[in-house]
Order: sequence, then C-alpha cells, then structure tokens
Amino acid sequence: MSKIKTTAYTIIFASAIITQASAQSYHFTIDQTNSYLQGNVAGAANLKGSLIGNYNSSTNPTGTRTKPGTSGSFGSTENVAVPVSAKATWTFTVNNSVAGTFDLSFDLTKKKVVLKNYTAKMTQNAIPVESGTFTPLTSAFRTKNPTFAYPAFGTTLTANAFTLSDFQISQTSTQGGGALKLISGSTYAFAATYVATVSATISTHGATKTVTGTMPMLMNGKVTFTSEGAVITLTNGLSSNTLSLKSTYTLPAVDLALPAGSAKAYVIFNSSITSASIAFDHAANVSAYGDIVK
Repeated sequence: MSKIKTTAYTIIFASAIITQASAQSYHFTIDQTNSYLQGNVAGAANLKGSLIGNYNSSTNPTGTRTKPGTSGSFGSTENVAVPVSAKATWTFTVNNSVAGTFDLSFDLTKKKVVLKNYTAKMTQNAIPVESGTFTPLTSAFRTKNPTFAYPAFGTTLTANAFTLSDFQISQTSTQGGGALKLISGSTYAFAATYVATVSATISTHGATKTVTGTMPMLMNGKVTFTSEGAVITLTNGLSSNTLSLKSTYTLPAVDLALPAGSAKAYVIFNSSITSASIAFDHAANVSAYGDIVK
C-alpha cells in the first residue's frame, strides 16, 4: 500500500469579518453534493476456527461426518471438529459522497486553531468487495459420507462474499488543534491534529458486524480572511495509513462443499477474526459552509 494521498479542497466560511485581534468559532456543515472521498482500501485478517461435518443425528443422519487424522477408529455417530486457521485478504475501491459537521475556531492573536466535534460519514451503502482471497490451513482429517481422507493442506480461494457500509469518522478527543502561521496579508497556514474513532459495518452471509478502531488524524491548509468572511483550502488525511483491529469477532457459520473424489463432503466452517488491519490510500475533495458561533 502506498503512502496516503491527499487532494486540496476548499471550505468556505459564510460569515462575518474576523478581525486580527479576536478569536471566533464556526459550525460547519459539509456540502455532500460537492464533497467526495476516493481511494483504495486493502485489508487482512487472521481467523481461527474449525470444520465439522453437517451431520445431525435427528435432522441430517446421512450427512458428512469429520474426524481429525487419516486413520483409526471412526464411530458410527462420531462427528469431531477439525481445527482450522485461516488468513483472509481483500481490496475495494471507495468513490463516495461525504456528509458531516464540525467546529473550528481561530485565535489570530495567539496564532492558534481549535477543531471540535468532527464527524463525517460516507453516504453510499453496501460497497462491494472487488477482490479477496481466503487461505485455510488444516491438519489432516477424514470424513464419512463420503469416505475420504484429506492431508494437512492450505489452499487459496477467491472470496467476494461481503460488503462494507456505514463508514464513519468521529472525533473522540475533547478537542484537536494546532498553530496558525502568517503567510502574508490576511492569509495563514494552519494544522489541526485530533484522535478519531473509525467504524464500519461488514455484512456477510446474512450477518452484520460493526468494527471500530481509534487512530490519529490530521487536517491542515490555509485560511484567508476577507471582507465577507474567510476561505480555507486544506488537506485532510490520516497521519497513519493503517488501522489495526485487535478485538475478536465471531463470524457466522459458512457451509462448504469440499471435493472428495467424485463426491462432495459437506462441512460447516465456524470461525472468529482474531486480528485484522486495514490500510487506506485516499484523496479527498470536500466543501463545507460555516455559520459564525456567537
């Protein structure tokens, strides 16, 4: 994954004049008709779980049964889970309008800027995964119905079975901020750092799970004060381009049909994500309009 890309965007303050001797706050609403986020997202996750036959003594007595190992006794009703570890990777493209609000205040005397209450979300739902892989690693095992033996193996499968929705960024620090630096005339450079929670909902096999992580963010650019208010040109990016998710998430069970010679062995894969990371490579173009806070 390449380093974060950012594209300049403009924020217009619809407000009164700010004098160089005062501090003034603004509440902004992002104009989603002229605001968008484009970029690539790549992720990887480690999973642990098990395979077990779909046999059920009451509802599916002729179903597949499983047992670790390739030899030895195999009772007529035995159905034993086989340990599995796995790694999943995926990529998808974001091209989405953005909505949200935030507050900015400028103190031209102390040369400081303060950012509060930043929230933004992508308005498009159900972004499909474009490409992905799933690589399970199992110990040797065998099955009944059909009778077949599998050596320990790892294989990579194509996986396009989930979507992403409700991608949101919310400022979690009480406030973020930085310094104002005079460039010339009434134009200043500024930067505001803050801590945010990034969250998204993943949908797969009829189930949904919301995942969250906390990471530092950065907003910087230039502000020019005019007789009608102020105009800001800024970049907005992640100060770190990788988000690590370390919580454990239990995934819904997945039915699999494994090749068993000329037949199929029907098993159920139960798993949990033990760790995951998501890397971002994005460019933003956002406009927002601010009202003066009196």
